[in-house]
Amino acid sequence: MNALTTVSSLRRCSTSLLENLPILQLIKQCTSPKLLDSALAAMVKTSQNQDCFFMNQFITACTSFNRLDLAVSAATLIQQPNVFVYNALIKGFVTSSLPFRSLEFYVRMLRDSVSPSSYTYSSLVKASLFDRAVGESVHAHVWRFGFCSHVQIQTTLIVFYSSSGRVKDARKVFDEMPERDGFAWTTMVSAYVRVLDMDSANALANRMSEKNGATWNCLIDGYMKLGDVEAAESLFDQMPVKDVITWTRTSWIELGKRVHMFAAADKSHSASDEVYLLLD
Repeated sequence: MNALTTVSSLRRCSTSLLENLPILQLIKQCTSPKLLDSALAAMVKTSQNQDCFFMNQFITACTSFNRLDLAVSAATLIQQPNVFVYNALIKGFVTSSLPFRSLEFYVRMLRDSVSPSSYTYSSLVKASLFDRAVGESVHAHVWRFGFCSHVQIQTTLIVFYSSSGRVKDARKVFDEMPERDGFAWTTMVSAYVRVLDMDSANALANRMSEKNGATWNCLIDGYMKLGDVEAAESLFDQMPVKDVITWTRTSWIELGKRVHMFAAADKSHSASDEVYLLLD
């Protein structure tokens, strides 16, 4: 079905909601995939399908119902899609685990001379997790379009490299960041924990002006996976504020007058025999 046929069909659609609800409210009140068709019909009848903001909202709604086919059909109707329309499509395909389609619309975006934004690359890096070469190409485009100092994009690149075991490349991205927030620090610490390089993880965490809860939990989790319960317990004792995640990631049992931390199936703790005797 081409764009002209789609417009003609949508203009014939019946939508009783059109007379009562503004377009944005109509889109946000779509509680089922069928209502999306009525919303698009309303947009076409009032020519608001040419409004990039409404189209962005509509594509986002389509994504939530896994109706990206309708999102693409709607996008073909807009004469001058802007970066917000393309970002919604790219993110939608990433969310739906269709990375190649997201890259396809990125190429279309560039061909339409639409300049990418930081949100474009945050989604594209996530889409590249399946392919090393694609991720490196996206990284090159990040530099080309001047987003090499953007904290969120650089942090996503750290995730990309560390997920494929390339911790040195992840650290290179981290070291080249002109500014880092707490999430960037924790992400790099987590990259080391992922490969159980706890010395590097600890050394980096100690350089933070103040460890956040996620960093503490990440370190504790790493030592628990290594079976080094004493190191995990030491970190737990140093942790200024313990949150729900801290308590749920560890197990505790009282022996005598002392509370011991242990991990399931762990035999390295000095009191493991007594612990498992009590559990039995």
